[in-house]
Amino acid sequence: MLDEISKSQHVVGTKQTLKAVEQNNALKVFLAKDTDEAIREKIVKICNKNHVAIEEVDRKEELGKACNISLDAAVACILKNEEGGIRFNANS
Repeated sequence: MLDEISKSQHVVGTKQTLKAVEQNNALKVFLAKDTDEAIREKIVKICNKNHVAIEEVDRKEELGKACNISLDAAVACILKNEEGGIRFNANS
């Protein structure tokens, strides 16, 4: 499940994920279970409104590693390509 995000073009963080979902550029959102409740509610609400699937991850640390960053990540999303499918990284 998490290797899906590491092989795809993605954004990390609440602001970037919200922007991608609002602009219909998000294919799937990954949300850590240990994320602050206010952030979780905001992400879930906008994803439900825009019909974007949410996949839960046990811990922020796991999500950060999957996104190839040295910090914990509360939320991240895979970006769509022009046809609506996964946009893959050039080096994967």
